[in-house]
Amino acid sequence: MRSAGTVIKLLKDNKILNHSKLGPMIVCSCNVLTDKQILATLQSETPGAPRSPAQAYRCLGCNPECGRCLVTVRRLLQAARMDACNVGCPGCPGAAEHEAHVPAGNNVVPFDKRPRPEAPAEQPAEALPLIAAE
Repeated sequence: MRSAGTVIKLLKDNKILNHSKLGPMIVCSCNVLTDKQILATLQSETPGAPRSPAQAYRCLGCNPECGRCLVTVRRLLQAARMDACNVGCPGCPGAAEHEAHVPAGNNVVPFDKRPRPEAPAEQPAEALPLIAAE
């Protein structure tokens, strides 16, 4: 059985994310949702396009039941956003992440609201004294 990442990679490599060669793939068997329906939630021009599986499910008017599809839905959303991404565009919510090359997870507040330990700041290397040539 192929992982969701492998399936998305195959779809992207063969340029068939638009389903020109394959029919829709059922991603969520509990709600009988296809990848085409999930990706269609991103096509809306509204600024509230889903950025997470939970938001995509809300757009489709349902809830995840067993949760086995969440990884696949998340990867579909990420792949579709990255395909459509124009790095450096002013309206991109991830523009700062692109510029800083920081994974999106670093901007997420932990569920327990406790502050994360800060990484120690790099200390500048102390200059070694020059030895005069004799």
